Amino acid sequence: MKSNFTSNVTGKLILTGKLVLETPLIIGAGEKSDDVGIVILKDETGSPYIPATSLAGALRHYFFCRARLDQVPPEQLQYFWGADLKKEKEHIYQSAFSINDLHPENEVRIKIRDGLKIDNRLGIAEPGKKFDYELVEPGAVFGFEAEITLREAYDKKVFLQVIGFLVKALKERKVALGAMTTKGFGRCRLRNPILHDYDFSQKKAVIAWLNKDFKPGFLQKDIDLNNVLAEQEPRDFYLNAVFALQSSLVVRSYSGDPQAPDAVHLTSNGKDVLPGTSVKGALRSRAERIINTLGGQGEEMIKRLFGWAGEEAKSGEKYKSRVVVEETIIKNVTAAIQSRIKVDRFTGGVIKGALFDTMPLWAMVGEQEMVEVKVTIRNYQDWEAGLLLLILKDLWTGDLPIGGEKNIGRGVLKGRRAEIFFGGQPVIITSLTGNQLQIAGNKGKLEKLVAAFVANIRGEEAAYGKEQMAPVNYN
Repeated sequence: MKSNFTSNVTGKLILTGKLVLETPLIIGAGEKSDDVGIVILKDETGSPYIPATSLAGALRHYFFCRARLDQVPPEQLQYFWGADLKKEKEHIYQSAFSINDLHPENEVRIKIRDGLKIDNRLGIAEPGKKFDYELVEPGAVFGFEAEITLREAYDKKVFLQVIGFLVKALKERKVALGAMTTKGFGRCRLRNPILHDYDFSQKKAVIAWLNKDFKPGFLQKDIDLNNVLAEQEPRDFYLNAVFALQSSLVVRSYSGDPQAPDAVHLTSNGKDVLPGTSVKGALRSRAERIINTLGGQGEEMIKRLFGWAGEEAKSGEKYKSRVVVEETIIKNVTAAIQSRIKVDRFTGGVIKGALFDTMPLWAMVGEQEMVEVKVTIRNYQDWEAGLLLLILKDLWTGDLPIGGEKNIGRGVLKGRRAEIFFGGQPVIITSLTGNQLQIAGNKGKLEKLVAAFVANIRGEEAAYGKEQMAPVNYN
């Protein structure tokens, strides 16, 4: 194995493009302010940016989790990503792949959101568990530039396959950045990727590279996405459900404008959204309740599914969530102010000074599909998918409301259509008139998933072929 310290440089590949933020992004600076608990990382001009370390780490993590590594010589991957095999100088390989920090190329908007921790037993916020954080709004465009060094010992064909794999993943928004990625944050898409190829056997190519000259003579316009490393077939369970609003919906956001309503529905980039944080919190709470109702240990069973890192967690007992919930845009609704008062329970009269206004979203007459819920269980077990189907049933029938002010009837949904993908065979559920359902696909497989969940609760996993999951890490 030839060390890359002695192998001559034969060329450079420069990959450029635009990284467009499609959901909010949180990359914290590791500090707090008087106003928020998480402050967005900013450069010397005060503009948010994506550090190269964050993107490079996310790409490397995704690659080694999802690529078919048996298709290429392992030493070529060590050359590309870098390696420190035996802690000896001759076995240390500097990564051939480097990324620049990503700075915005358009106006970037920073917004503050607040979160809180809900007591699942009482259904109310826990005292002292409210927190605020900054985020970058969707629509931000960041300049993307990566450089790949080519040496005599490197196989350029393999490198192009690896680059194509990464480009394809970024174009299909499979790589998430920053914090709260399992709650829909950090989704981005690479647009207009161009690969510039500089062959250092040509003097003019060396000069062009030094000058960052991207003339057509050193341009490879198309990246062959058909000749990339194959991706492992993921064992994931996908649910995409669409609902209508039966009444109104509000995920509260507060304005500093004294003329504005006291609370309005949360918006992102000027659009009403259903945040993944609210949906995931509701799903987790209902999952625990279903398990407890059937006699199981809900809090313990969902730790490895929804993630857990409690204050009392011991070393080695923290789990990253395998449930990923997307942040989605709410359609076909209108916002209207509703004034409310607080009533004295003893006298029945209005409490003086307790008038407040909220501005929830209301269903528009004649519109059907408004709220979309997208959930993925990564590396799922059958019983976990069965549990999610039971939660879907509660959402579908209006038994599980979403958002705030549920005690006055807000957030009640009515199922319209659900698309379920697992094992390569989709199942589509459609609501018909008269509360009838039309199911396209193998509904027997759905029933087996629910049966596997019931068997798991009863300790009968063996009857359903309890599966041993391979340790798989995701973003």
